[in-house]
Amino acid sequence: MSGLPRPGVVVLHGDRLEDLLTAIRQWLGANPLPPLVEDTFLVQSNAVGEWLQWQLAEGDGICAGIRVSLPARFLWESYRRVLGPRGVPDDTVWSKAALRWRLLRLLPRLAHEADPGGAPLLRYLATTDSSALERRWRLAGLLADLLDQYQVYRADWLKDWAAGRWTLRDGRGVLRDLPQDQRWQAQLWQWLCREVTEGGSHFAGRGEIHEAFLQRLREAAPGSLDLPPRLIFFGAVSLPAQSLEALAALGRHLQVLMAIPNPSAYHWSDVAGADEDLRRQRRRRVLGTSEAGFGPRLLAAWGRQGRDFMRLLDRFDESVEMGPLWGLQRVDFFTEDTGTTLLRQLQTRIRDLVDSREPGRTLAENDDSLVLHSSYGPLRELQVLQDELLLRLGRGRGLRPRDIVVMVPDIASYAPLVQAVFGVYGKNDPRYIPFHIVDLTPQERSNLIRVLVWLLGLPQSRVTQSEIRDLLDCSALQRRFGLAAEDLPQIHTWLEQGGWRWGLSAAHRADLGFAACGAPTSGAFALQSLLLGYTNGSDSHFDGIEACAEVGSLDAALLGKLWVLWERLESWRERLKEATTPEHWVERARQLLADFFVASDTADREALEQLESALEDWLLQTEKAAWDGPLPLEIFREAWLDGLESAGDGAFLGGGVTFCTLMPMRSIPFRMVCLLGMNDEDYPRPDPRRDFDLMTLPDMARPGDRSRREDDRYLMLEALLSARDGLYLSWTGRDPRNQENRAPSALILQLQREIVGIWGEDALRTRLHLDPLQPFSPRYLEPDGPESFAREWFPVSAVEDRSVAVLSPPAARLELALLDLKGALSDALASFYALRLGVESPWRDRMAADDEAFRLDGLGQWQILQQLWERAASPAELREGLAAEARRGHLPLAAAGILQQQRLLTLMESLLGSWQAVAEALGPEHEVLEDEFLGDGFRLQAKLPKDRSWNANPLGIHLRRHTSKLWHGGKARADRLLLWWLELTVLQTKRREGAVLGLFLGQDGWLCAPAPVAADESLTELLAWLGEALREPHPLSLDWALALLADAERGDGAGSRRHILGDGLGAAGAWRENWLLQRHFPNPEAVLEWRSSAGLSALDLARRIYEPYRRWLAAVQPLADGLELSGPQLLQRAVDSVSSLREAAQ
Repeated sequence: MSGLPRPGVVVLHGDRLEDLLTAIRQWLGANPLPPLVEDTFLVQSNAVGEWLQWQLAEGDGICAGIRVSLPARFLWESYRRVLGPRGVPDDTVWSKAALRWRLLRLLPRLAHEADPGGAPLLRYLATTDSSALERRWRLAGLLADLLDQYQVYRADWLKDWAAGRWTLRDGRGVLRDLPQDQRWQAQLWQWLCREVTEGGSHFAGRGEIHEAFLQRLREAAPGSLDLPPRLIFFGAVSLPAQSLEALAALGRHLQVLMAIPNPSAYHWSDVAGADEDLRRQRRRRVLGTSEAGFGPRLLAAWGRQGRDFMRLLDRFDESVEMGPLWGLQRVDFFTEDTGTTLLRQLQTRIRDLVDSREPGRTLAENDDSLVLHSSYGPLRELQVLQDELLLRLGRGRGLRPRDIVVMVPDIASYAPLVQAVFGVYGKNDPRYIPFHIVDLTPQERSNLIRVLVWLLGLPQSRVTQSEIRDLLDCSALQRRFGLAAEDLPQIHTWLEQGGWRWGLSAAHRADLGFAACGAPTSGAFALQSLLLGYTNGSDSHFDGIEACAEVGSLDAALLGKLWVLWERLESWRERLKEATTPEHWVERARQLLADFFVASDTADREALEQLESALEDWLLQTEKAAWDGPLPLEIFREAWLDGLESAGDGAFLGGGVTFCTLMPMRSIPFRMVCLLGMNDEDYPRPDPRRDFDLMTLPDMARPGDRSRREDDRYLMLEALLSARDGLYLSWTGRDPRNQENRAPSALILQLQREIVGIWGEDALRTRLHLDPLQPFSPRYLEPDGPESFAREWFPVSAVEDRSVAVLSPPAARLELALLDLKGALSDALASFYALRLGVESPWRDRMAADDEAFRLDGLGQWQILQQLWERAASPAELREGLAAEARRGHLPLAAAGILQQQRLLTLMESLLGSWQAVAEALGPEHEVLEDEFLGDGFRLQAKLPKDRSWNANPLGIHLRRHTSKLWHGGKARADRLLLWWLELTVLQTKRREGAVLGLFLGQDGWLCAPAPVAADESLTELLAWLGEALREPHPLSLDWALALLADAERGDGAGSRRHILGDGLGAAGAWRENWLLQRHFPNPEAVLEWRSSAGLSALDLARRIYEPYRRWLAAVQPLADGLELSGPQLLQRAVDSVSSLREAAQ
């Protein structure tokens, strides 16, 4: 064994991980192992291991000749090496997963044989309903986790229980009786140990294996065991006492070098343990009594976990004895600078145990090493962070995206927002920051696994239309069914038009307890409607289903693929309901994967391999636990997917900003560390404890015990110490809905108090930023306001010239209709883009309808009534039309649908009867009027029926109908009468004598309208304005113009301003809701101040163009009880009404 390192245990301490690594690298270089012999590094997380290998590769040019492992894995391998593989089973025997299956089988026995003191547990196990097995499975999982903790932290308890002693050893080593109501835990452990030993194992639990391992190491001669020559335990901040004992025992046979990041160069356990003077002698340095004090408050508040670990470590440290023998000149590698920035001074004060009452050194005015942001929710946190990172990356100080880490309490909730904020810019955009997200679960990373999780929930799922759309987005599923991404819009249209709302079939709904709903609006209903339309055409129905003629002759193959998908979903819904044995579940799972997926890329192949590996591991666990009984889907699904959770999620370090979960034992140095989501309710994270967790009993705590909240506190300390240039802290300080203040984490408050206590209120005030509510806040425009790189929200002058010059008339005249003129009057800006530039409003995918109609909304009712108006000419046709709508699934189901049909039928019969009575009184329609008007660059074509005369009256009658209400709030609806006013204006210009009377029918009855005054002048002005609006963008709209005119009449501007700006309560305002207004105007005020190229304001144009329409609207009158009158009576009343209006005007 000559040439191998001298055995022993030496602990190196330092406040910077990179300095410890430098010392390790120098030591390894000066004391190399023989050729082909590897150094073994133990790290507590894969992230530290990855960082370690990167650093070794950067320093030496290559990382080779080392092995990196986790402590638990290495120690189990060492157990098997020292004690032999026959005596020590593989780690699956005592793992949590294996224990859970054994407990699932043993728990029913506990219900019959347990000590009666555990009455609550016995009552829980005594239930025999359909969910009894699933409840037992949940309990088995909790107990397996608890027993796993006992094996690591309370092995002496388990040893006593296995020997039949019902005792507990408390934190001071005093034996106590096991509480009567918890003795069932000891009984369970006895049964587990008996099972495993009867199965061939020599040891009852990991605790016995550990003791045998220590005994063998004590007895064996150095060099006689098959162990690696050198072990480097790197970067540990916590380790159970059991593991430290094992490492110390290994030090008799190999060289153990422990590199420990230590916050302080002095002994600090009293600082973290209590507020008392530091009088205990330190191992490494002696602190004079004149310097003693209470120490840094942050170390005392956040450092308990580290304190306990240092106390444990001191028991096994042989540095004083072994250091000289190894040739180590020093074992402490602490920095000695005093720091200039606030962040560095905080770090050095903790390092030197400077009391928090001592003032700090003066800070530079531009010091931003530590900043705090109070924001309005996670989205704003990320938007503000993006601006901050862009600002710092652009300073030219060598900061790279890979030097930045962003940690949050729950990465799953932040991941979509990270993609939305940091993924919005393309790689060619100078604002693009490369990033990657880690710590996501397999189903969060893989679309294939996400779809599989949904498939495994088929029996309980509603199978909504939106879920089917999401299902079809999976590329592996598309490949299995021969679909392409280009097919999806067509399939989405079919799903919508066919009427798929939720459910696969009537049988599926019955299984969910909704048998009364039947098949309408289910998947079977929608596909049968589409198939019926393909084979028979649109005017057909069969078996209560109306044909949907959306499938063209060339699309039959695509519809067939959709049908195959539906059949497979329905088949697997039935199969998954049945409980079966583990072996059969594995067969089912493999068939399920084969039926729905074909890997389309490397990620899909890796996902399928992980799923197959998890299946094999699960089957092995059940076999070793001797479980061969039937299992329901819920247990199989959880067990299979739990096997995926242990799979790695790729590299922690990448080429960009790392987004990850706040996790312990990741004390990796980054130049900038960002902590988001530091809210009072989220951090420190809650640490729920079970009633039967004996470690939580009074006086049972021991050094080294894990606590989620203490882990989080120490993690905060690690984050502060591992940030080299900057620490960025953010939380939701105000509710974005009501501006209510929300408290940050208690750790943030402690940090703020520390800053105030050392540097004063001004130091905190300059570093605490209250972020604006929106990214387009006016605060970003202020000279001393926050920085923003989202130039999309900037004023036009600050970014680019967005003004549109007045265009020349088009070379070829635009062919327009009255509907185009109506559109321009409704929204001039949208019409300019659509008619002149050919740019339509952004297409927005309509949200999938996932629920059947319980009542018709306004749009749904309008669509049905419009269909009936166009097709029905008699009550019989009305009834058939409504029945067809029911067969399409457009009406509510069952009794609610019948009532809705009756109400609509009554309404339509009344409207249709009144309409027909008036039409008969007027006689047949005259010929159609066709005329055209030439404007500047366009030709406006008017095509409408001529007005009709009645009873030799000189008035012409223009008859129109609408399926909506025409009267609201004591006046006519301006948006619904605009087209008819234009028609009346055109008709009036064509009459040589007399006037045209408008007679309009809506849901709420008849309206009569007089002829427009000065129709020729109005039409001339409209055509001239339309030419102008086609050459330059006008922000005018019908609603705003009428609001402007009403304000001018009242003598104020409240209504028009409210229309553009919003009311500050619920209405957002036109500028917020209209993307074109935002494109042309930097803020709402710019809209209000707009003037045309001719110098006309919005009010000037409103008076010129919209005032005639407003006056006409004021003259429109409802005809009371018009629906009850005969045709002649109604016409006479309309004529009289118009005559009275004329007389009043005269």
